[in-house]
Amino acid sequence: MKSNRGFFISETTPIRFAIVGSGIIGFQVAYQLLKRGIPSEDIAVFEENIYPGEHSTARNSGVLHAGLYYPADSKKQKFCLEGNRLWDEQAHELGIQVNRCGKYIVATNDSETEQIEELYEFATQKGVPGLTWNEASEIKDYVNVKKAFFSKSTGVVSVSEVIKKFQDYLYQKDVPLLLGQKVENLNKDLEFTVGDDRFKADVLINCGGLKGVELRSQLGLADLENNWVKGRYLKLNKKYYNQSLIYPLPEKGLKGLGVHTSFDLDGIVRFGPDTFDVNAIDYKVEEDALEAMWQAIQKTFKGIEKSDLSLDYAGIRAKIKGHDDFIIQSPLSGYFECLGIESPGLTSSPAIASYLIENII
Repeated sequence: MKSNRGFFISETTPIRFAIVGSGIIGFQVAYQLLKRGIPSEDIAVFEENIYPGEHSTARNSGVLHAGLYYPADSKKQKFCLEGNRLWDEQAHELGIQVNRCGKYIVATNDSETEQIEELYEFATQKGVPGLTWNEASEIKDYVNVKKAFFSKSTGVVSVSEVIKKFQDYLYQKDVPLLLGQKVENLNKDLEFTVGDDRFKADVLINCGGLKGVELRSQLGLADLENNWVKGRYLKLNKKYYNQSLIYPLPEKGLKGLGVHTSFDLDGIVRFGPDTFDVNAIDYKVEEDALEAMWQAIQKTFKGIEKSDLSLDYAGIRAKIKGHDDFIIQSPLSGYFECLGIESPGLTSSPAIASYLIENII
């Protein structure tokens, strides 16, 4: 079987580490295996789409979170804090630009001041760095703000650049990245087919994102169920404040972080996402998206008319029913899985991969 740069793997060659999925988690696992001295010929990455990072990775806002919201004993909190720090090291090596723009969290009225004080205290006690109460003078012309604090360690990356840099790195290291190749007929001996070819892995790592539950079902594992959540974004078609991110207080239950600003390195401001459950992968941005978010936008932000906004893009979070935390485990010998990797998955990805590999090697 031929990978995209002409490297071959054949069914007569055992694969020591088979990684399924070329989103940010799959890329990070391959990257960190190489950094730990695993030879490139011992690694193969299988991706059923023709482009890497096609689903969750390519369709998130590119924010590197500080770790404000998650329970202190959760994987999300631990890996978000560690991952945020590790991103600077990786970005330097891979040539990825990180904009440490910071983020304002705002209470818009008197009734929200107690909640924002509780969030600040909660985050401070967990050791989140760089938090300061702030008069928010630079955003008062843009935001209805009663009280605010600033998160200095929050940043932004270009997700398209991240995907390209990791892809180029694997190509340079001669790691086969097999795009458009779906893993099927996986059994408990870690044998599987890709098209007409059959392979066997010593270790198989499920980084399948939205398709991760489907992959594990081939092994007879039926104890996890998808609970996908779709979020849509609107594009602002005029100049607006884009020096730092602006977030409202989070939704109860952390289904989402509320309709907030985001911007790529292009500086174009977007608002979103909203959050609602879906049963199918469909990235259409429905016509009702503007109406669905308009009340939240008006509540927090100033100087924006409906006519200033247009439909932009949508993403789907790989949530797992009944699980609020990342699922990183090995339910079968040689088989490892990273599931439920939603926000702050991008931020946490270096730490998730490091933790996983420490439990494999």
